[in-house]
Amino acid sequence: MNINSIAHSIYWELMESKATYNFRSTAFTKENALTLYADKLLVKNLSTEAERSIEWSQVKEVVLAFANSKNTPDVYLCTLKFQMGTDLVIKSVHYKGLADFEKREEDYALFVRALHEVLAKERHIHFKKGISKGLYILMGLLSIFGIGMYIAISIVMLFSTIIVGILCLIFTPFLGMKLYAYMKKNQPGTYDPKALPDYLLPS
Repeated sequence: MNINSIAHSIYWELMESKATYNFRSTAFTKENALTLYADKLLVKNLSTEAERSIEWSQVKEVVLAFANSKNTPDVYLCTLKFQMGTDLVIKSVHYKGLADFEKREEDYALFVRALHEVLAKERHIHFKKGISKGLYILMGLLSIFGIGMYIAISIVMLFSTIIVGILCLIFTPFLGMKLYAYMKKNQPGTYDPKALPDYLLPS
């Protein structure tokens, strides 16, 4: 293979799209189209048509985490932190309207896996998971306190409304399991981009 053929092959390798993902984060943002290439990530605002090209030299850290609330579905997060500028947070849900979110977990997982396949070659990028250690400890203490209060209230209810108290106690293990899953997915640490832990992505 001559030099021209090699250069041509490299050119098309860089230009070929590896994966795409579209989502809207909140009511205050517009829908973005992410297109992954071997040498960069292209972010396009679908409302204004404005484009932002992110070179891998700009990325210093990738963080995988998990969030949930009573108003939104379980949300998986992939955050790109840069040497300078605002973080890019990629979510597994798409905002459609007031309290209306669409799960895009399959597309999100495919995109994040493809992103890591590309970024694994960049030695300067750090790969972290979960929330900060301080926040993790605080969340753990609040979870223990919350479950303790819930059990105490359930026991008090047994002496006033037996059926309600029993139902509350029966529900306790499910609450504990949900909190355990949240804490596990957000345990701070690092990970290998070539072998992503299953719990960091939608199943």
